[in-house]
Amino acid sequence: MNEQLDRAERLLHRIIRQGGMIAKCYFEEGVSHTIKSSMDDLLTVADMEVSEFLVDRIRREFPEHTIYSEELSEDINSGGEYRWVIDPIDGTRNFAMGVPAWCPMVALEGPEGILLGAVYNPFTDQVFIARKGRGCTVNGRILRVNSVSTMERTQGVIIFDNRKPRSDLFRRFTHEFFEISGWLIHQGTMLSITSVASGGLSFLVSNCGLDHDYMAPAILASEAGALVTDVDGNPWRAGERSIVIANPVLHPEILRILHSSPSEATPY
Repeated sequence: MNEQLDRAERLLHRIIRQGGMIAKCYFEEGVSHTIKSSMDDLLTVADMEVSEFLVDRIRREFPEHTIYSEELSEDINSGGEYRWVIDPIDGTRNFAMGVPAWCPMVALEGPEGILLGAVYNPFTDQVFIARKGRGCTVNGRILRVNSVSTMERTQGVIIFDNRKPRSDLFRRFTHEFFEISGWLIHQGTMLSITSVASGGLSFLVSNCGLDHDYMAPAILASEAGALVTDVDGNPWRAGERSIVIANPVLHPEILRILHSSPSEATPY
């Protein structure tokens, strides 16, 4: 399996950048979009072309693997032991509106969990890639989360949808954290996980993602030293809509605030 993973890692490192550059060409020229379900769920020709490119390259190299892409109506080779999970352009709304905050993301899942994950930042030409048990790197440089120990001195990302279950926890956390720190970041994309992995930000919490949104960020952050759980503190697993990613010092405090009642607000 190590040899197969070596091949997969080399392939992923190459195609995540190529896919990102395809999207960037469209972004620089300007693209029209269609609405799939709402203004939060857009589609551009670039999403489809990047998806087709990534699927084709993976299928050539690993024809026996299952491939899921956000833009496919059904999985390719469903039921395989290994599954590739593709988000061709995370942050399509930003992409469609000309906001330079989006990224392609790809992960590989096996019987023992997420094995590989990659996120590409096309504006800095940085490939963030992680392999289970081997750490997280950007363009070959090893990354580690920061060690900020107090909420008052930190910055993080909060992504939540009032229409999703348990949104009250995230709404309360947003209020409490803003009162404590005054610094909130939300760019509508998981690209910000690269800043958590590299130590610039301390946490990311969300209640509205799917597997293609979370799988690559989960292994990147975990291999950089973050704790990655659901909103109840259980290890994050595929299918879970909530995610809490933070450095190990702050993670317990974030969970405490999420579950606190208004009368238990964090002192500041």
